[in-house]
Amino acid sequence: MESVHTLLGFLVWAEPGTLCPFDLEDFDRRKREHMTSKPSGRGLSDLHLSALIIASMIGTGVFTTSGFSLAALGTREAVVLAWICGALYAGLGAVCYGWMAGLYPESGGEYVLLGRSLHPSLGYTAGWLSILAGFTAPIAAAAHGLEAYLQRSGSLWIGALFILVSVALHGIKRDAGAVLQTSAVVLKLLLLVGFVLMGVGSISPSVSTTFVAETKWAQFGPTLMWISFSYSGWNAAIYLAGEQDGDASAWVRRGLIAVALVGVFYIILNTVFVYAGPMSLLSGRPDIGMAAAKAIGGSKLAWALSLVVALALGTSISSMMMAGPRVIAKMAEDGVFPKFLTKGGDTPYNAVMIQGVLALMVFFASTLSSLLGYIGLTLSLCTALTALALLWEWKKGRFRPKRPLYLLVPLVFVLTTFGMAGWMAWIKPQQAYASLATFAFGLVAWWLHKRFVKRPDVNG
Repeated sequence: MESVHTLLGFLVWAEPGTLCPFDLEDFDRRKREHMTSKPSGRGLSDLHLSALIIASMIGTGVFTTSGFSLAALGTREAVVLAWICGALYAGLGAVCYGWMAGLYPESGGEYVLLGRSLHPSLGYTAGWLSILAGFTAPIAAAAHGLEAYLQRSGSLWIGALFILVSVALHGIKRDAGAVLQTSAVVLKLLLLVGFVLMGVGSISPSVSTTFVAETKWAQFGPTLMWISFSYSGWNAAIYLAGEQDGDASAWVRRGLIAVALVGVFYIILNTVFVYAGPMSLLSGRPDIGMAAAKAIGGSKLAWALSLVVALALGTSISSMMMAGPRVIAKMAEDGVFPKFLTKGGDTPYNAVMIQGVLALMVFFASTLSSLLGYIGLTLSLCTALTALALLWEWKKGRFRPKRPLYLLVPLVFVLTTFGMAGWMAWIKPQQAYASLATFAFGLVAWWLHKRFVKRPDVNG
């Protein structure tokens, strides 16, 4: 365990034991100040929280993005490089969110973090974004991923069935859903590792000496945005922060361990995917994993992988159905939504049902390719605002890092995010318009709420 702490400390320019930049007594005071309600029961264990993060991360993107990325970039090496950059980017984000959870240890994610730190309008807008782009659209995308991999009669309805099962699972009892989800996560990881080992033994990746000249670098920014969606989920546990114990150091540790494990796995898995067969067979395919498995081991391996992917996407839907309703319930607790959505305490069953209905509506009204870019761009802007809030907390004197280099983490994360977003907006303006429209909708909704609904401002 000490070696793990040493590694994590190195990752954030700190000595072992200094992952938390706050005085622990100060943290406890903040938790008492900002807790609007006490958890009704024991928090989830670190195992269940890590499983929640991993389940949220290993979803639609890892099994579909490399096909689109290969078509966009034109070389296998550039695709692998993009996955490496995505892992580093996700790690920076996990550190920023862990520190913000130390400042505002409440459930609700960006709705709480931005509303308490920057301005209530941004918290309100982030709540809408989390519900729509953070959970509803990714749940629908995961269900579409199931549809792409199963490729059989009725697969559309199978995706819908997975959503309904997740609603039932997490609308009944939180702990029961967490135990079942953790077991499924362990099983899918074992099966995917088995596939990776088989794939690594069957291919021989080689780096072309001309890939720098052959790569379509103008597409690297948008591709990295797609891949950032594949890594999204590293902040999943933050949505349950008010129900858990642990300081900022614990949140950073949980996030970084999950990102490191998933990142190494993603890089190896996608290396197998892009080197498994000729580019003409793999490029542009949403089911690149299926094509790679067929090239490596024939139809039987492709069929087996489709079942593993179904399990992986199913647990991804389940994890988002667990975290997403916490945003709805928190907004209802603050008077934004009707109070009946708070019923259930640690198991907000009415909020779970609303989340399920929204996911089904988007699922039947969208396609996978239309969702990937929109989700990646919208969520990245929201996460950049959260990291920007951390810099604002530093300016106000509330975030007091023990080492000056700590500030590089949110700074690099914010600059990278805005750089990718601007790059993608230039290449794919339609998706930028959709993201900006979502932000504008949230701000208008907040203005209408403030004007016509007279309730105390809990975010101010």
